[in-house]
Amino acid sequence: MFFQAYSKDEAIKVWDPTFGADVLPEDFIRISNDKLQKAKAVFGHLPVVTFLGHSVAQKRFQSGEFQIVSTVRDPIDRIISLYNYVKVNAEHPGNKAMMSIDPVEFIRKQKINFQFEFLQSNLTPNVDDMLEKLKLFKVSSSIENLIPIISEDTGRLLTTPKKANVTAERNVDNIELFNKNMLNNEIMK
Repeated sequence: MFFQAYSKDEAIKVWDPTFGADVLPEDFIRISNDKLQKAKAVFGHLPVVTFLGHSVAQKRFQSGEFQIVSTVRDPIDRIISLYNYVKVNAEHPGNKAMMSIDPVEFIRKQKINFQFEFLQSNLTPNVDDMLEKLKLFKVSSSIENLIPIISEDTGRLLTTPKKANVTAERNVDNIELFNKNMLNNEIMK
C-alpha cells in the first residue's frame, strides 16, 4: 500500500536495507535534512523517540505537517511472527541461531511491552498525551483505516492490497511454522 501511494523519492523506508529499506532505524538520525524535508512519508520499524530525534522530523510533526500513524499487533501474534520470520529467512542475521531455539523459550524471553516502547516519546509528559497525538490501529483493521488517511495525504485513489503472509511466501524449504495452537499445546503440557 505504501509503495502504491508514495514514489521512491517521496518516502523514506526504515528497516533493514537487506530487505529493501533505505536506512536502518539507528541510522535514521543521519538522514540529510534536505531528504527529510522533501519526504511525504516515513514508514517502517522506527520508534517514535528515534523519529522525533531528527530535528526536521520533530519540527514537521509539531507543526502538523507529519502525522504519526501506527499499527499495533496482538503481542503473542507479533512474537510468533517474528520467530517464524527469522527462522524462514536465511539472510536474516539471527537465522542460524533461531534454527536451534525452542519457540516457547524464544517467546518467553521476548519483551511483552515491545510495541509500547516504539510509541514512547520524550516530547509529552505522559502516555495519554502521546496517544492523543498518534493514530493507532489494530493490524487486523489497519489497511481499511490507513487507506483513507494515505489517499487524502497523497490525493491518490488507493486500492486495498492483497493480504500477504511474507513469511509463508518465503518458506521455500517448508520449515514448520510455529503458531498459537502449538503454543497453547506446549503451555498445557
